[in-house]
Amino acid sequence: MNNNYYEQEELWNRDLTSQETERIDIVKKFIPNDVKTVLDAGCGNGAISNYLDGFDITAIDRSHEALKYVKNKSVEGSLDSLPFEDDSFDLIICSDVLEHLTDEIYKKTIKEFKRVSKKYILIISPNDEDLEANQSKCSKCGTVFHMNWHISSISLNKIMNDFRDDYTPVYYSFFGNKWVSEPEIKYTLARTTNRGYKKWENAVCPMCNTKQRNSQENTKDIDIECNRFLNGFYNYSTEFIVLLSTMENKKEIFDFDNIEENTLLSQKEICQLHFVNRQSILSKYDIFTKKHTEFYPQYAYILDENFTNEPNRRLICFPYLIKDSQKIYFAFQDNLNAKISVNIYDLEKYFINIGTIELSNDHNKKIQFFEISNDLIPANEGLIFELITDNIHAFENFVFDKIYIDENFGDLVLSKEKNTEFFTSQYLTYTYDYRKKDSSFLVLDKDVLVYDGKNRCFFMNLSDSFEFFCVSKNTREELETIKEELVKQRNTSREELETIKEELVKQRNTLKQDLNHEIEALHEQLKKINQEMYQLKVGVYTISNSHESFVKRVKSPLRYLFGRLKNKFLPTTNIKKSNKDKSKHLVVITPDVKIDRRTVQMCQSLIKTYGIRCTIIAALEGKDDFVTDKLKVKRIDPYKTEKYILKPDDWTDGTTLNLKDFYWLHLHYLNMALNEEADYIMCCDLPVLPAAVYASKIKNVPLIYDAHELYPEQAIFSEKKRESYTQVESHFIKYPHLVITVNESIAIEMRKRYGINKPEVILNALDASSTFDKNKKYDYFREKLPIRKEQKIVLFQGGYSPNRNLELFVKSAKYIKDNSIVLVLMGFGNFEQVLENIAKEDKTINEKVFFFPAVDQSVLLEYSASADVGIIPYPHIDLNSFYCTPNKLFEFIQAGLPIIANDSPELNKFVQTYNIGHSYKINDEKDIARMIDSYFEENKDYKQNLLTARNEICWTTEEKKFIALFKEIL
Repeated sequence: MNNNYYEQEELWNRDLTSQETERIDIVKKFIPNDVKTVLDAGCGNGAISNYLDGFDITAIDRSHEALKYVKNKSVEGSLDSLPFEDDSFDLIICSDVLEHLTDEIYKKTIKEFKRVSKKYILIISPNDEDLEANQSKCSKCGTVFHMNWHISSISLNKIMNDFRDDYTPVYYSFFGNKWVSEPEIKYTLARTTNRGYKKWENAVCPMCNTKQRNSQENTKDIDIECNRFLNGFYNYSTEFIVLLSTMENKKEIFDFDNIEENTLLSQKEICQLHFVNRQSILSKYDIFTKKHTEFYPQYAYILDENFTNEPNRRLICFPYLIKDSQKIYFAFQDNLNAKISVNIYDLEKYFINIGTIELSNDHNKKIQFFEISNDLIPANEGLIFELITDNIHAFENFVFDKIYIDENFGDLVLSKEKNTEFFTSQYLTYTYDYRKKDSSFLVLDKDVLVYDGKNRCFFMNLSDSFEFFCVSKNTREELETIKEELVKQRNTSREELETIKEELVKQRNTLKQDLNHEIEALHEQLKKINQEMYQLKVGVYTISNSHESFVKRVKSPLRYLFGRLKNKFLPTTNIKKSNKDKSKHLVVITPDVKIDRRTVQMCQSLIKTYGIRCTIIAALEGKDDFVTDKLKVKRIDPYKTEKYILKPDDWTDGTTLNLKDFYWLHLHYLNMALNEEADYIMCCDLPVLPAAVYASKIKNVPLIYDAHELYPEQAIFSEKKRESYTQVESHFIKYPHLVITVNESIAIEMRKRYGINKPEVILNALDASSTFDKNKKYDYFREKLPIRKEQKIVLFQGGYSPNRNLELFVKSAKYIKDNSIVLVLMGFGNFEQVLENIAKEDKTINEKVFFFPAVDQSVLLEYSASADVGIIPYPHIDLNSFYCTPNKLFEFIQAGLPIIANDSPELNKFVQTYNIGHSYKINDEKDIARMIDSYFEENKDYKQNLLTARNEICWTTEEKKFIALFKEIL
């Protein structure tokens, strides 16, 4: 890579762009009044700090050339190692920098910002950018690179999450020029024919330093293929700005705890705000014209601003929604004679007439609608309607009051509360209610603040006239759904796609044949090695190309290590084939000390469907219960597996290992697996993946890898261990024939991280046992604990462990306003004593908190159904917990129990999509108390929604997916 890119004079010696000028004004608005000292981190040429007056400013950047143009005190250095004392600055400004940092440097930079800042940190970055969509391809050398040299996608939520332990948001907004990012479906398909790359003249190749050229691509064929499956428009990206404060300082500047959710603050009195949805146009408001909405393409708008050229023609645009049937409605006051032809744009057929509106001047209010064909191929912009009239007066004041596809809209009634002081400015406080439908937004005046109760901070509108405050579903989730829909509905008979498919199948078959030949050759070589070498091979043999290579390794500096292993750890391997049972045999390797329900369910499904025998090898703490004719469990001493595993941190005795071949030598697992006849091997989670790969290669049988979590991302590991474990998974994940995991977010992360095909997703769902009656009201807790009939029960069930917010859950009892609410913790673990002590120390808590021992899986749902609501309070201490879908989620669903949970993408998918409870952002015990009170105050009946969720999210459904996947490797 060209390391001199940031030292180019032309990059820094230039005038400010319009976006940089806008950014300066916005930054000034976001700087609190009590700031005196400022650090401009990653200052570049001083495009911000050069224009800030009245502050003691220090600027730092790694580019020597950039610092020549900085007017304040400047330091040449790196953000991951700031040369300043702790608490040196009131405010750190970091603008458009973090997206250029590697993950390692980013994490160190965050730590340095927290160390050096005394009060505030101000972050500016492109919001949640799809990096792949904005790639260029060098016209000279063919290098693929991001056109702005971005290597990380930074979102507002990521910043809040990464700083949340020490810093909390005060307010945030979005601003700046928006840029279009094509959906993944379209650019992926385009790149199969070398199209779909950004053609921007200022993009500079990092390899050969060539500036790129603008050029137009003809992608109509791809538009026709994809547009009907896309939810309207391209994805437009924009920049976010967020001001973060230390917890202590935030409490001093404003009492956020006492703000009601859905609050507006304005320096001027607000007469009216408007509340509409994204499928509606109200013509009397000019905000629905293109000049205001072109950067918000998920909303409907009137396309043309200047009507002088075609006074008898108007264009209106709506985002395209995938529905079984769709209609467009026109509401109007009939006050003149005219005919208006309504046409809709189709990519292949141009404009198609769908009807005519007859105006008769009878002064009546009317609504007329027209059907939209499902066969329509929409434009990139969405649904474009052409209105042509024979009377131009119809468009002079635009005869239509409302045009809509979905009619949930209306005015908001605001209630003015009081005058409020915020950062020494006086504001008028209003409250409102936007909770009508998910696809709603507010039309706001400039500089209005909206209280975001979820993150306990304000959203600030920076627009000249309005901003959309959207509460729609997550765009990434929608695109993933759309992508799945496209895969299902795409016409596979198209010749070009069929040709590509056939070619891929041929290549795959060729690769399989080559791999099988190679494995057969390796087995022949193994037979020639003497018995002593054969025993050693269990620990070291991977994918060597020759006997000489194998011997060379043993004679390397590894000699000491394997001399140690040979007699001490490895028992003699004698594999005897049995003729007793001819059925296929699956060997499962898992590090579980209590076998995961998911593992057992998979085995039982294979036994039921294919009659496959299953043996689970696990490091069990006690006696195993899962033993039948077809399902057996073999116990490995967990002490031995922990003692004799060789991890990277253990290699300190002068022995050097080739990290491409040796990571964790789980010798006991490997030896036990090799002593089993096996037709298939499945491993559960990363710790046993290397052993499973070795066993699979030596036995020449297919391997399934079931990743139960993002194992390397657990907060319990040091940074060094996380890096090592990521290396391990990156190397060994290439060898399984099938990779599955527990949810979509983890699957997407693994695909991006390791460059593999996206793993298949099998949920940890379960079916209710035959003894569980879904219609019965169970009440075990009130029967066995001193809980009165009128009291309401909030249930946590599972293991008592640190880093699960359980101490906050217990402490929340003190702040719950409703005295009829009690908390029940049902589970097991050494952390129980800590939780009980917290309860005993405070009488208020002790009277409201009950502990109940773990119950058998066969009656678990009955006990769960005895509560009024279940809680999943897990904090986001790492990426793994942020993406988690714990077993209790599915247990609560099958028990018919509503759920309240900490806000996270995967939990939201279930709780919000099926509308079976609430998810909130949890920072402390007061947040938990607030979410519990809020749930019971709502007093909503979730029974019908839970019934739907029970039927759809169950093992019966997931089993079909698993069986279909397994069938492919039979």
